[in-house]
Amino acid sequence: MKFNGVNASTIGVRCFPQLGQYIADGDAQTVRLPGRDGELFLAANQGPAEFPVTVRADAADAAAARTLLDQTAAWLAAGPAQLVFNELPDRYWLARLRGGLAWSLGAGSYRVVANIVMRADDPHAYALVDDVTVLTSPGTVGRLRGNAVSWPTVWVSGVLTAGQTVILDLWGRTVAVTGPLAANEVAILDYQNYSFRVAVATSTAVRNNQLLNPVGTDWASLSGWVLTPLWYGSGGTGTNTLVSSAQTLPDGSVVPGYIRKTWNTVGATISTVGFTLTRSASSRGAVTAGQWRTFQLAVRTSIAAPPVQNFWQITFWSAASGGTQIGATVNGPTLSNPTPGQWTQYSHSLSVPAGATHAEVTWYVRFPDGSVAPGATLDATGAMVESASTLRPPIWGDRAPEAPDVSYVWTGTAGASTSLMRISTLAPVRNLAGKLSTLARIPCPVGGGPVAWTTTGSGVQVSVTCNSRWI
Repeated sequence: MKFNGVNASTIGVRCFPQLGQYIADGDAQTVRLPGRDGELFLAANQGPAEFPVTVRADAADAAAARTLLDQTAAWLAAGPAQLVFNELPDRYWLARLRGGLAWSLGAGSYRVVANIVMRADDPHAYALVDDVTVLTSPGTVGRLRGNAVSWPTVWVSGVLTAGQTVILDLWGRTVAVTGPLAANEVAILDYQNYSFRVAVATSTAVRNNQLLNPVGTDWASLSGWVLTPLWYGSGGTGTNTLVSSAQTLPDGSVVPGYIRKTWNTVGATISTVGFTLTRSASSRGAVTAGQWRTFQLAVRTSIAAPPVQNFWQITFWSAASGGTQIGATVNGPTLSNPTPGQWTQYSHSLSVPAGATHAEVTWYVRFPDGSVAPGATLDATGAMVESASTLRPPIWGDRAPEAPDVSYVWTGTAGASTSLMRISTLAPVRNLAGKLSTLARIPCPVGGGPVAWTTTGSGVQVSVTCNSRWI
């Protein structure tokens, strides 16, 4: 279970959802009329959703048990916040702890057990990765997930004078937006919360992927932090290919392609193979002493045999090439075995030691001798090097935004430079009273439909977030 962005395992506890409400109780509104049998049905509303959860943790002694309880109490008191269950990893409820945190100790041990109830006042679950479409010209927009009617948020940016308009065609429904609208302003049509306003948008970079080719482009010509395929083992040969095909990773990220290693011949001894995040020993990635770095990589293999070795190897150095090794080589930790034919994401976080200016980072895997045949494949994508101590989804410059206030940009050449995640902070400046042709609520259609516009202004861009949700 994840709550307020923090996994239960990070706190040091285990959470077991019990029999919760998949559909919340309904509240029907009816009216009786004199002289008429029965009732007239007016409307139905869903009540809040509640989820019983058993929280367990093992502590070495009484002091450790108290620490766990303090941390758990602070964690659960943070609501309302996003609540995500492992069993439904694509959605969240905006929930809070209902009631207190009562606990008991297991007989003869320091096993802490607590039964809690998480309450979502809005019973709907919402998509963690929503259907967001950014259009600079007319296109198709629609809802691809969820099972309940969803009300979109539409952003209109561009430059309009007081007499100019943008006439939106939202799935066959027409809405005219009248200016003025400045270059740093956004007109927001929020049909979810029924709010219509203009806000000033200020964009700030909040994340930086220091790896230049997160999906494997141009590995042979780049230097520094570069996703690069390794050899094929002693006596083995093969080909490395960049495959342009959208892939969905376990964390929900959709990458546009990957590197594929294909064995043509196989030696008697497989040796360690894999991918490195640094071009070579003479072209290492830059680091800063005292800072944390998190490395991650998504891999997939066609080889059925479980690896006999599967680990990260990290070495710190005093120079980009040559120089002195700083500290011992980090070999580990041992990683879980990949499932053949499925993407697996691996990561490792550590602090950069004093004196280090560069690093070599490699993911190594070794399969049993005789288990690899010609035609076997090993794929990699979604690589990330970030100055952070925790794992977050990989980013790259043309990643699709998951919200209208999020954007991803390359700092230089696409697929050959660092990339940024930017967040736009909105400061409402005025409402759109009298500036919209209609206030009728417009749902986001399932599957998709056309969104178009005409304008007398300039530089118009339209972003649509479906606010996809489940009953």
